[in-house]
Amino acid sequence: MKKSLLLLILTLLLAALMLCGCTEKDIGRDMDAIKTHLSSYGEEYESFRNSERLAVLRHNATAQELEAWFAFVEKTRAGRPASVDMVYFTDEGDPILLYLHYDGNDYMLVADTTRDHFGTPTVSSVKYSKLVEITEESENGRTMYHAILANKEYESIEELQAVWKWLTTEYPSGFDDVDTEYQPFPYELFRVPTDAE
Repeated sequence: MKKSLLLLILTLLLAALMLCGCTEKDIGRDMDAIKTHLSSYGEEYESFRNSERLAVLRHNATAQELEAWFAFVEKTRAGRPASVDMVYFTDEGDPILLYLHYDGNDYMLVADTTRDHFGTPTVSSVKYSKLVEITEESENGRTMYHAILANKEYESIEELQAVWKWLTTEYPSGFDDVDTEYQPFPYELFRVPTDAE
């Protein structure tokens, strides 16, 4: 009888642990689930602080709380699927939410601008094949870390800036429909001094 009761308790405990593990489930690339997930955040800066999944990338012109970002990067470097939530705050203080998912092969970035009171409210997604990380010294002598989503490798920020300049000069009205090796347009997630890591 005691063995049966102990086995039942252990089984229930194991089931509870498995269910707890599912609360941090990877919602993958299901757009409805992603929209629901991103809508769970509030609008004020304080509602974004101290989240294990969230990297506050820009608030008052500084990148903050990047632990979740670097945990995401470590998983993707190992080829493991991972996701991270990110938030930017506009100059007016409105949050722009990003959800980045890596499935072991490529990256999907979802941008939610529905809380931007001065922009167009949309939820859109773009796929990229690479997360390019570049560390280099800036003009003021600080070492900067850049995280860029792209479909090809870039050796330096100067090379990437040359591509951006060429695209915006060649296609000043936009290049969403342009067939080029640079589609989709390389997206710099953020840049931060390396002492912020």
